[in-house]
Amino acid sequence: MNDINKMICEDFPHVNGILIMQNNKVLLRENYNGFLNEDLHKVGCIFKSFISALVGIAIEENLIASLDQNFTDFFLDELPGEVDDKFFHLKLQHILTNTSGIQWPAPNEKLPDDIQALFKLPIINEPGTIFEYKPDPHIMMLLIENLTNKDFIDYANEKLMEPLGINQYIWEKCYIEDLKISMDDLIKLGILYLNKGKWKEDTLFSKNYYWESIRPQVTGGFPEKTDYGYYWWVDKHKNMDFYYASGFGGQILCVIPELNVTAVIVSRMDRPHLENKFIIRNIIELLY
Repeated sequence: MNDINKMICEDFPHVNGILIMQNNKVLLRENYNGFLNEDLHKVGCIFKSFISALVGIAIEENLIASLDQNFTDFFLDELPGEVDDKFFHLKLQHILTNTSGIQWPAPNEKLPDDIQALFKLPIINEPGTIFEYKPDPHIMMLLIENLTNKDFIDYANEKLMEPLGINQYIWEKCYIEDLKISMDDLIKLGILYLNKGKWKEDTLFSKNYYWESIRPQVTGGFPEKTDYGYYWWVDKHKNMDFYYASGFGGQILCVIPELNVTAVIVSRMDRPHLENKFIIRNIIELLY
């Protein structure tokens, strides 16, 4: 792993930290630019993969029977007088693959904070047909709140964060993309997936949901331009499959099942830094 560390020092000055584990052992843990192990990093859209895990947990708890269910079936008594007919074609699996077809408000505008406001949005593409990296995970947040009668963050803390031993993090519902977490805690989500939904002796979600969530469900697009599962990007290098969560600025949580490897990269959020994926490719080549 010295080669990875040297490469980052020489060619990736924007990287603030890297953590690589294989077979539950740390292969490399390095911090750069003055960061410390316990520092919380803003990880952008990696939060979506936490939501994917929570959907699996909701299925395990029988709150959701099938991802083939129509979203409107959960809210038949709450539909407004007028609702876009395409909402009745919207299935949970469409929401999990960012293919809802919903026309979301502009980035500087407020997202709907309840079901009534959500159903007032237009659907411009038939659900399940076009991938768009838009706020579809926000829909799952509203659904989980409806199913559990709990604040989303409270449910996430009780069912996912606490079981994984993640205690020091910041995740506010009103700023759901602003998840801040340490590398040591972030990698725990990768280990959970590496173990196909099991954490120690507990099963948080089923193997069936695991396999469905990390296989290519749709052809993804911007920003990673690779296949997409349930809030996980799916790719391969040197014929080796891997899947990963990514966030603006080159934040990466990667799982390489065949190598029994999980890896976290956190870096400066000044621009996309898609080049950080090159580090993942080098990890594969070193350990293959």
